[in-house]
Amino acid sequence: LHSLMGPNMKGEQQKSGSGATLIWDSRYSHVDTWVDSQGRAAAVTLRSPAGRRVRVLVVYGYSSPGKWGDRPARLLREVNEQRRLAHQSHTPLIVLGETNSSPPKDVSLGFKRPDGYASHQSACLSSALLSQLRGPARQTKRQRRRKGGVTSSPVDVLEAPALGDSFRSLHPRLNGATRMVVGEAPARHTLVLVPRKWKLLGSTVDSARKWWPHSDHYL
Repeated sequence: LHSLMGPNMKGEQQKSGSGATLIWDSRYSHVDTWVDSQGRAAAVTLRSPAGRRVRVLVVYGYSSPGKWGDRPARLLREVNEQRRLAHQSHTPLIVLGETNSSPPKDVSLGFKRPDGYASHQSACLSSALLSQLRGPARQTKRQRRRKGGVTSSPVDVLEAPALGDSFRSLHPRLNGATRMVVGEAPARHTLVLVPRKWKLLGSTVDSARKWWPHSDHYL
C-alpha cells in the first residue's frame, strides 16, 4: 500500500481537529500529490495499468465553522482550486471523507446540518461540492465576435462540474446515516462524491459499525 498524509497540526489549530490520510493499492502509480495548508485535505492522481487517470481527494470539514474564523472558508477555497485543476486537466475527480454537513437534499429525510452552517452556508463543503463551480463572467472568443454591431454579454464560466452523491443517487429514500450519537439527531456526513456521468454499481453504509466499532462515524 501507498499513503499520503495531511499533517496533524499543532497548537490552536489542533483544537479544531486535523489530519487527513489517503491509502491506496501500490499497483496503481501516482503523481501530483497535494496536501492543504491546515492538515484537513489531501489529494493524489492515480493511474491504472491501462493508463486511465483519476484524481482522489480526501477532506475533513469543520463541524462548527463559526468558531474558527476564516479557516473553513480557506479550506473550501483550497479544495475548490483542486477541483479547477482536475477539470482543466480533464481528470475525473473523486472526493471522499468527512464533510461535517449533510447534503442539502437530505434535509427532506430528517437529516439536519450542523447548526454552525446555518449562518456560514458559503463555507459548507457538501453544498459546494454538489454544485457547479462557476468563475467570474467573461466573454469567450466567439462571444467577442460582433454580430450586427452588437457584442454578446459576458457569461460566468464553468470552472468545475458538480459532483454526484454516490449513496443518494442509488438510494434516494434510504436513511443511510453515517453518524449516530445518543441524544443527537442522525447525520450523513461521511460522503463519497463522484462524477455524475459515472455508472455506479453499488454504495453502502456500514451501519453495523463492523470496521470501526468505537467511532461515532460509519463508513
